[in-house]
Amino acid sequence: MATRLLLVEDNQIDQMAFKRFVQREGLDYIYRIAGSVTEAREYIRSETFDVIVLDYLLGDGTAFDLFENVKGTPIVVVTGSEDAEIAVQSIHKGAYDYITKDADGDYLTTLPITVVKALSRKHAEEQIGLYREHLEELVKERTAELEAEIAERNRAEFALRQSEERYRRLVENAPLGIISIDAQGQIMDVNGMVAAMLGAPSVEALKASNVLTSPSFLNAGIASDFRECLESGLPSISERICFSEWDKQVFLRYHLTPLRNEDFVISGVQAIVEDITERKLAEEALQESEAEYRSLFKNMLSGFGYHKMIKNEQGTPVDFVFLEVNDAFERLTGLNRSVIGKRATEVWPVVKTLTPNLITVYGDVALAGKEVTFDLHFPEFNTWYSVSAYSPEQGYFVALYEDITERKRAEESLRELNEELEKRVTVRTAELQETNRALQESLEVVRKTQEQLVHAEKMASLGGLVAGVAHEINTPVGVGVTAASYLHQRTLELKEIYEQGDMKRSDLMSYLKTAQESSEMILGNLQRAADQVKSFKQVAVDQTSDEKRVFRLNNYLHGVLLNLHPKLKRTRHNITINCPEDLELESYPGAFSQIFTNFIMNSLMHAFAQTESGEIVIDVTMPAEDKLSLRYHDNGRGMSEEERAKVFEPFFTTKRSQGGTGLGLHIVFNLVTQRLNGTIRCESEPHVGTSFMIEIPFPKRSKGGV
Repeated sequence: MATRLLLVEDNQIDQMAFKRFVQREGLDYIYRIAGSVTEAREYIRSETFDVIVLDYLLGDGTAFDLFENVKGTPIVVVTGSEDAEIAVQSIHKGAYDYITKDADGDYLTTLPITVVKALSRKHAEEQIGLYREHLEELVKERTAELEAEIAERNRAEFALRQSEERYRRLVENAPLGIISIDAQGQIMDVNGMVAAMLGAPSVEALKASNVLTSPSFLNAGIASDFRECLESGLPSISERICFSEWDKQVFLRYHLTPLRNEDFVISGVQAIVEDITERKLAEEALQESEAEYRSLFKNMLSGFGYHKMIKNEQGTPVDFVFLEVNDAFERLTGLNRSVIGKRATEVWPVVKTLTPNLITVYGDVALAGKEVTFDLHFPEFNTWYSVSAYSPEQGYFVALYEDITERKRAEESLRELNEELEKRVTVRTAELQETNRALQESLEVVRKTQEQLVHAEKMASLGGLVAGVAHEINTPVGVGVTAASYLHQRTLELKEIYEQGDMKRSDLMSYLKTAQESSEMILGNLQRAADQVKSFKQVAVDQTSDEKRVFRLNNYLHGVLLNLHPKLKRTRHNITINCPEDLELESYPGAFSQIFTNFIMNSLMHAFAQTESGEIVIDVTMPAEDKLSLRYHDNGRGMSEEERAKVFEPFFTTKRSQGGTGLGLHIVFNLVTQRLNGTIRCESEPHVGTSFMIEIPFPKRSKGGV
């Protein structure tokens, strides 16, 4: 993305030098040049800039006159070679950096680096702003505590009691269930919502139960989930059906979080509980309804064909494609499911010679929304069909075929029965139309269900990423809080020695050493947390955004691995990335993140399910100037030929009982072929491993204009 820059410089020679330097260096700047304070203020009022470069001395004022107008925008001040004091004042007044001007104009060579540093500092300030505010508030509170007298501490204790009362009311009135247990499973705190979910007569009755030993919790698997959280120290989300000891059946979804004492030792578990009984019952009803519609489609007596109409450049129908057929269609026409994906002119070369012309009739149905019913004689099969067609959506149509050969033969020999036969046709047509409407509703339900499952798979992947990164951030933040607490304790000890008049030089030196070490520990861990948040934020935004941007593939792949670290660190698997460090793409980083996240999670779940240590290799090469090749390989258990052939099909999975949806590699296939306009193929051999080869057009980076 181009950098929007405002240069405020009253010297026309320096203005021309800046323009030539930007053009010669090919800098991706969109810039404006103001020759005075007044002109600069006009630009600032009408436009937004990423960075502003100010010459100190201007014709109608100084750079300092503009500082109030550009709060929040990084400022770089340009000073003369003898203006060191001006540079210092600029920094004190809020400038991000300064550049010392020389007579030869060489100072411009440092401009790009200075601009990048200013933008990076602005971004970093925004990222750690919340952490700084929290730390400043903490320092203020600790300072107030040091200066407060006994009466102030009493007021603080009263405020604490009020806070605890507010927390108690919050827990009691929360719309979700909240329950906390100690390490032995004894319930320490629980609100009335959990008691209502389980049918308990009161909160006190529920507190008498032990989560780890109660038969109802043991049988439901809830006890094992709490015990695992106590032992592993990891948060988790589970869904269980529970038959409580008060004879109530309920579906529960709960988020478990370990509780730790001041020594960071796990002392219990807190759970946020939701009653999902109604949702589960609705899902079961939906599955039953879907099964009924599928059975109707499979067992209906009429031949069913779902087609897409093909038009020429003038919008005239010229052919149609088979998208779906049922068993009755195969029985009536002799054409099996191999016709799916083929054109009618390929399957039925005589289709254009039939009466009526099927392409014309079906074109009116698909494009104009007409519903038609007609008789069709097919000489190739010497068969008559009664055909009904309608359009479920623009450009598509459904055709229902019924074999009426015998009826036609009867009509030829028994003309006198024509009226009765016409009545039967009318009745049958009405029945078919009713069946058509039922099938249309079924297809719509199936389509919406598939879209919801694909979206749920994507959000579940991002949700897992969020949970993992949250855990990773917890460690450096926890260390920072511990160091701050220790520094506070040492400060109180030094204050007491000082007030007693017993302080020695060694006491002060020891305190200064502790303060330095604690400060370094706090700063280092907050920086580590900020880096993790920055990495996660970019990957998470990319996964939920369809925007194209410029990025370095090698750095981005390592960022994906960093966000998967919570899952990878519990294994001994080794991942190697072979990618040129300077390979820069203008493409969709979110697509790359989803593709390789799905690959790695597939390896963990399937390839290495029975292996403690495995190897994963990601190779990125350019076999040609306009082509990018990516190869993902693991040395896991591999797949049979039957499994490999179905690997990209939606809903195909060998781990359905363990939570697999079968949508991961189907999403990867769509991202590669549709979003990236590439190709993907899979090679696999049992006990050897699996490889995915991706080739995409090389998305060269476009040059931005000034």
